Amino acid sequence: MKSSKPLGLTLMLALITAMVTMGMECPLQPSGEGEGEGEGEGADLCDSHGLLVNPPSVAMLTNSTQVFMGTRLCDGLPATGGRNTGVLLAAFDPIALLDDGPTVTGDLVTILSGNTEGMGTLSLSWELPGEGVVATTAADVTISATSQNMGPVIDPIGLQTVTAGEMLMFDVTANDADGDNLTLSADVLPAGASFPTVMDAGSVTGNFTWDTTLADVGPHEAEFTVVDDGVPPLSHDRSILILVEEGVLPGEGEGEGEGEGEGEGEGECEIIVGEGEGEGVVEDLGLFVNPPSVILTRSQSLFFTVSRLTNGVIDPLSTEGILTARFDKPELLSIGPIVTDSPPNSLVTIIAASIDDSGILTVSLESPQGGILASVDAPVLVTAQFRNQGPAIEPIGPKLGRVGEVLQFTVTASDFDPQTLTLSALNIPPGAVFDTTTGGLVSQDFTWLPTTADIGTHSATFFVIDSGSPPLSHSETVRIDVLACRCPGC
Repeated sequence: MKSSKPLGLTLMLALITAMVTMGMECPLQPSGEGEGEGEGEGADLCDSHGLLVNPPSVAMLTNSTQVFMGTRLCDGLPATGGRNTGVLLAAFDPIALLDDGPTVTGDLVTILSGNTEGMGTLSLSWELPGEGVVATTAADVTISATSQNMGPVIDPIGLQTVTAGEMLMFDVTANDADGDNLTLSADVLPAGASFPTVMDAGSVTGNFTWDTTLADVGPHEAEFTVVDDGVPPLSHDRSILILVEEGVLPGEGEGEGEGEGEGEGEGECEIIVGEGEGEGVVEDLGLFVNPPSVILTRSQSLFFTVSRLTNGVIDPLSTEGILTARFDKPELLSIGPIVTDSPPNSLVTIIAASIDDSGILTVSLESPQGGILASVDAPVLVTAQFRNQGPAIEPIGPKLGRVGEVLQFTVTASDFDPQTLTLSALNIPPGAVFDTTTGGLVSQDFTWLPTTADIGTHSATFFVIDSGSPPLSHSETVRIDVLACRCPGC
């Protein structure tokens, strides 16, 4: 006996089999055209043809890429199946504005702008076999110069040297390729030096002045910073070394000495240690170390200049005695103290270790026969180095969305330093949501439900800035491509 199935059940099974075979994600849409659809007779299946382009107008930057979608219409609805027979054509006027394109891939048209600013028109056409062009449309394209902030730069300065007691003057200049307003200032200066903050557009110059003294003999650091008013604001800093050298002081080597005893003559000096026969002038011996105290950062190297004094005056000819140096907490140093004894500019070099603490450098002049002729202490503080290192947004990469489906992804930013971060969006597509957030490690969700009007390419720029000095920032621009919905006619 033959089994029979109701006609309705047979049709349903056939429909399910077809959907599985075709891998369809959406229910079949009624075509209203009956059988024979998709057989190559598309020109006969539509009473009217149309063509939409999205976006209908766009503002591009030079050297950027834009993707348009051409949607073909049949009787006012998106053409599918046999109704979509034909090819999409594209042309651009003036073509000189483009480096590449227009390139047609199915329903997508891609153009790449060149270095020229201007306005152009992208024209799309739908051509059917044997029928010619059945529909046309156009999109207005405006191309303008990129506005990405390039950042300012301080010109190289180099090592600066000056003789103690003289005035040191030099200019510091910074430039910005974008012509942004610049603020140039000094973050670190030697004691007594001056560098007023200056502001100007495009290029700015400030003047460093320092009236040095004997107490300034030795190395010093100066650091300059320039920041622009771009979006985001960018900065540049430059550190230099200033070396103050010893000079001939007034009266040095010019005095006449009289002595009762052996030896007479101008400019001569006899050092008498301990008891001796006859009467003489006992000289007052001393040492001068510069800098007299110092703050070092971890692993930083520094040299001290040691001068020998006779009666309070630097005496480069005084070679009697041996210069020695010791540090009371050697664990604070990775190298040193190393003595380079070559009067009048004897040096003591140390390199700090990675420990925070304070110690005393003691420099002494010892007699060849034994005993200390002169001694001086220089306090040294070693501390952790702090330089703002700036925040960073974790890489995001391009995103792909579809009409009618929620696009969501998370933006996260962190900072190596213990800073307070502010994470925000500079520009996002209309209808998208991204709330500004603050904290140490910041994270926020981007959420967007695209519509048909959003089909095409968009961008979103995310920006994080820290609370350091100077404040530093980082940004990332994300490309977002929105495709049509998965179901025809949805």
